Amino acid sequence: MIKEAKRKIQVTGGFTHIVSLPIEWVKKMGLKKGDHVHLFLREDKTILIGEEKKRESLDISITVDEKDSIEDIYRLVVAYYLVGYDFIKIIAPEEGFDKIYKKWFKNTARKLLIGLDVVSESNKEMILRCFINYEDFSFSNILNTMGNIVEIMYEDTVLSLKKGDTNLAREVVQRDREVNRFYLFAIRQLIEAAEYNSIRKKIGIKDTTQIFNYRLIVKNIERISDHIKKIGDSVIQTENDSIDYPPQFFGITDNIKKLYIDSLNILFKNRVDEVNININKAKELIEEVNLLKKDILTEEVAFSKKILFITILNSLERISGYLADINELIINMNIEKSNTYGNN
Repeated sequence: MIKEAKRKIQVTGGFTHIVSLPIEWVKKMGLKKGDHVHLFLREDKTILIGEEKKRESLDISITVDEKDSIEDIYRLVVAYYLVGYDFIKIIAPEEGFDKIYKKWFKNTARKLLIGLDVVSESNKEMILRCFINYEDFSFSNILNTMGNIVEIMYEDTVLSLKKGDTNLAREVVQRDREVNRFYLFAIRQLIEAAEYNSIRKKIGIKDTTQIFNYRLIVKNIERISDHIKKIGDSVIQTENDSIDYPPQFFGITDNIKKLYIDSLNILFKNRVDEVNININKAKELIEEVNLLKKDILTEEVAFSKKILFITILNSLERISGYLADINELIINMNIEKSNTYGNN
């Protein structure tokens, strides 16, 4: 059967425009003379003929084998969560689930997967259900929340560096889990938005061509959080040690913070004219970090401190790179938008 057809628009009655359908398609859809079909004009200027695809509740059963670790099963649960499953049943092996297994699973699911909770449990099975009302979670709010958490994480990490505050660094490390929760939820939203027009409307995504770019943006924000956590881990390792960081260190951290804030402002407020400025700033910061690393390697500093400084600077370099990537994605999004809605 042909999957694509080209048809000429005809005019009947002076005003009505008509397009014929291939007979194979008509037979495949079970249509006959007098039947009604639904037409949907999409944002990408395509026309969908037929019933709009409706989202239905999805459920899956996972049977645990004796050789499966709890982490193996949890990874499967995350995968099914991301692609939109609403009910996930976990069936135990013959010996059943012990209390520790069930407690770990319930706590981990609640902490890392927004909306997912255990609704039924026994020693033979657990049933998890996703309680998500997409109308309560617009994608822009999710993205904004992620961005704010990461900004505060970064501020607290730099403060923990300056003060040698390992307790504050531990708080930062814990907050990375919250970013991961919103990241996984954002991916679930975007996967479903790519498939269902109704979901796109609920979460406020008007242009389907932007979904891929949004996925990359939230991934970059999540990676920035990972590197902030790495810096926090480095601070924790310096407990009871007095660390004198090189003078240029905090100039770099301050400039990265400004670049981060400017980048998210451009994303949310659509100030595209500043994108190239930010990309150049990111490149300058990467160069500055690399120069400082070279200086540290040649200075007479204890080897343990060199490792500490280089580790932190490597993360600062990666953060700058991710910010450059976010700004490049903003350019891509606006070019695609102009191609979609501009004069054709």
